Amino acid sequence: MSDFINQLLSVSTDTELLAAEVLQLRQTLIDLDRHRQSLVEGLSQLRQLNRQRRQREEYLKSKMNTKDRESFMTLAEKKLQFFTDSFFIELPHSTVSKLIENDSTQLNKHIDELRKEMQKKMLELHRRGVTSEELDQRFVEFAFSAESENENT
Repeated sequence: MSDFINQLLSVSTDTELLAAEVLQLRQTLIDLDRHRQSLVEGLSQLRQLNRQRRQREEYLKSKMNTKDRESFMTLAEKKLQFFTDSFFIELPHSTVSKLIENDSTQLNKHIDELRKEMQKKMLELHRRGVTSEELDQRFVEFAFSAESENENT
C-alpha cells in the first residue's frame, strides 16, 4: 500500500510541476508578446518619421537652389537617438530600423519555440487528465500571487 501512495504522490507532484512550468511559460509568452508589440510600435513610428522626413526633403528641394540642397542633404542625414537596455544610442535611421527588425525576427523565433514547448507540455497535461479550465484557474491564482509578491517587495 505504501508503494502505491508513493507512486501516486510522485505522479501528482510531477503533474503539479508540469502545470507550474506551463503557467510560467504562459506568463513568459505574455511578457515577450508585449515586448514584440513595443517593437512593432517603434518600427511603425520610425517608418512614419522616415515618410515625414522624405516629404519635407522633397518639399524643400523644390524650393531650394543647388548650393542650399547640398547643405540640406547633410542635415537630412541626421542620426536618430533611441533608448535600448539602459542607455541611449545615436544611429542612422536605416541602422535603427534594421536593428529593430532583427530583434523582432529573433523574438518571433523565440516565441515560436516557447509555444511549441508549451504545446508539448499541455499535451502531456491533457494526457494526465488536467483540463484547460483547471489550468486557467491556476494561472489566475499564479498571476495574482506574483502581483502581490511584487507589491510587497
